[in-house]
Amino acid sequence: MLKKLTSKMNIRQLVANIITSNAAFVTAKVITIDKEQQTIDCAPITGDADLLDVKLQPSVVADGLGVLLYPKIGSIVITASTQDGSSFVAMYSEIDEVNIVVSDNIKIRANSNGINITSPEIVINDGNNGALIVWERLLAELQKIVLFLDTLKTTIQTAVPAPGDGGAAIKLALTTALTPLSTPQFNNITNTKVKH
Repeated sequence: MLKKLTSKMNIRQLVANIITSNAAFVTAKVITIDKEQQTIDCAPITGDADLLDVKLQPSVVADGLGVLLYPKIGSIVITASTQDGSSFVAMYSEIDEVNIVVSDNIKIRANSNGINITSPEIVINDGNNGALIVWERLLAELQKIVLFLDTLKTTIQTAVPAPGDGGAAIKLALTTALTPLSTPQFNNITNTKVKH
């Protein structure tokens, strides 16, 4: 347990303890990545023997929770050795992928293909603007309006008024043309799981 640092001497002693500990740092180039085992193989830039099965985290978490960074192949990493002789990646020069697992149903994966978020709900900027529109649903409902207006326009343009009927012929033509059309329903066009 660390005591409260109260003087420059204590800070110096702490730094000295870190420097003289059994930890060893190696700058190396990433050769391969094993995502299943969460390890890499890398070649020290000094030309020493390759470091094999270097962990991506100091300890592998069985349930997969936490933050896991995958370096790019060919990038430079700094590995650290622990007192038990195992090594892990302590610093990265380039990241190929980031995985964040908070629970079974909350996961984030970011890589060059984009960001994939799995979550029961996503809130962006406090969610004050409500849910996001599902474009395909909105488009389907807007197409109903376009069809309705096109049918109305065509019916009015092609209707033949009968003299003295008070517009009964136009009314019959409009009713016949518009009755089979469905009206738009905008109650199901949002994704309430994503709020912005």
